[in-house]
Amino acid sequence: PGWNDHGTGDPNALTQTRGFIVEWDGAPPASTSSGSATQGWLQPFASGTLGGWTQDKPGAWRATADGTVVALGPNAHLVSPNSMTNFEFKAEIRSDTGANGGMYFRVVGVTDKRFPDGYEAQIYNVGADTRTGGLFGFRDTTAQLARDGEWFTQHVIAIGNHIVILVKGQVATDYLDQQNRFTAGKFGLQSNTQGKSVSYRKVMIKPLPADPSAAWAEARKDVPELPASIR
Repeated sequence: PGWNDHGTGDPNALTQTRGFIVEWDGAPPASTSSGSATQGWLQPFASGTLGGWTQDKPGAWRATADGTVVALGPNAHLVSPNSMTNFEFKAEIRSDTGANGGMYFRVVGVTDKRFPDGYEAQIYNVGADTRTGGLFGFRDTTAQLARDGEWFTQHVIAIGNHIVILVKGQVATDYLDQQNRFTAGKFGLQSNTQGKSVSYRKVMIKPLPADPSAAWAEARKDVPELPASIR
């Protein structure tokens, strides 16, 4: 529940345990719908609803018919019902001036009652020390890769302990977590600034193989411009 697989009905495409997608077993699930659906990608909000994702502040998030989800901050999080290990996770994002947000992944809980416990691909276009494209708390970036008020794409690739974050097709973070802190978990979206909104559209998740070599080969089909050193 909570995923839109576009009616493939393929029981072999994904391994599911009590509703939690944990790894990709074979060929990606193929889309059978018309429009912008892309083979292998799950689109949780394509139906114009929140798709079974949980709000930590009920009523903070709303979905529109075109699949956009938006919330006013602060501390508004939307968390998936499903977990995954290796994957690609991308969205188009637009933030109000000065707004802070994030794309969370491998979320394993909420330990301090405020923020999900997992990795966060930062969304903050005016930060002095950390900006959009950084891996919050692990690897910061100060490059100005996106601007408030404009739609931009952020794309996360997580394979084993190797995490890559691209903004507008440019690698912003290439990080190996030597402690391998989070190996699998849920996905989340954040709007974190008082009275300001962050909007997400075309949110897409693609399960990747458990084998790292096969996973990187699949990811390169989507991002052929990845540097050869990333593998």
